[in-house]
Amino acid sequence: MQAPKNGFFYVLDRITGKLLSAEPYTYMNWATRVDTTSGKPIETDFSRYNKQNVTISPGPNGGHNWHAMAYNAVTKLVYIPAQVNFHYYGRDSTWKFNEWNKNISVMNPNLHTRKDENSPENMNRGHLLAWNPLTQKLVWKVEHPGSNVYQGVVNGGVMTSAGGLVFQGTAYGKFMAYDATDGKKLWEYNLGAGVVAPPITYMVDGIQYVSLAVGWGGATPALWVRFTEDIYPGTIFTFALDANQRFAGFAKTKPKELINLSVSVSMDELKNGQILYQKNCLGCHGPMGANGGSIPNLTYSNEGTFAIMEDIVLKGMYLKKGMPNFAGRLNGKEVNEIKKYILHSASALQAEKNN
Repeated sequence: MQAPKNGFFYVLDRITGKLLSAEPYTYMNWATRVDTTSGKPIETDFSRYNKQNVTISPGPNGGHNWHAMAYNAVTKLVYIPAQVNFHYYGRDSTWKFNEWNKNISVMNPNLHTRKDENSPENMNRGHLLAWNPLTQKLVWKVEHPGSNVYQGVVNGGVMTSAGGLVFQGTAYGKFMAYDATDGKKLWEYNLGAGVVAPPITYMVDGIQYVSLAVGWGGATPALWVRFTEDIYPGTIFTFALDANQRFAGFAKTKPKELINLSVSVSMDELKNGQILYQKNCLGCHGPMGANGGSIPNLTYSNEGTFAIMEDIVLKGMYLKKGMPNFAGRLNGKEVNEIKKYILHSASALQAEKNN
């Protein structure tokens, strides 16, 4: 049994590998069903984008990603940390290979973008599903908070127990236990930091424990944004019945402010800086003004960072921190245009806040 990124839940014969059934477990618009004889999906016209841009669901993060799902032999249900999301795809006829960049041809700004009129109102959210693999039907669903972040909200993997519980941590820092039969929330603990890992359970000296690795990371949106006040060091939390040790919590960090440096920038420099940022920086540092995930958003950098930006980008000053050396890909003039674009964007965002 598998719930891959494409939105279909597959049930295969474990001996022969024969496809027994495949049904949508989350919102999708690129196909209507899977032909169980051929194994091929029956596509809709949203799956092709030769002459226009289209909105396809699920997007690159999928209806379910790598986060662990779980099967309960008592309830005979599968529990899936699922997602609702989308992405804009298109054929850019002007695309050319660039050895220093991601070579993906998506979205032609000169073409009409076809929206999906049937999509749910909130297309950036996660939910915990209890799925019956025999009937291929939803049994219960827990909705998690949504977000206006483009990639949606990725929540932690799940674990289920013989005692009839389902455990899951969320991007919003909550660790919860649900009734495996009906999805009723039975317990909750505020961890204070986002979760992507699944919990585990084990027994020591007759005591059952549940442990969870807590830390925010992975791919987008975790690189760009956080859904808790802070991101703390990776920490393992362990729980047991009747345990009473109190967790003091982590020290709060000072809220960051948008960088406020005067900048003189021409329209050409601003345009070039935006293009260069989107090609070289956006994938890790995120859109202007995002609150910063496991990688900081540069609109909140301090004055000292901007003073040494050329050393950081072109001389590998922050290599040990994970920042690549872009020498050979960018030059000093281009780094300066990127810097001006960031500073101008920070000023514009601050002006919006003040209004």
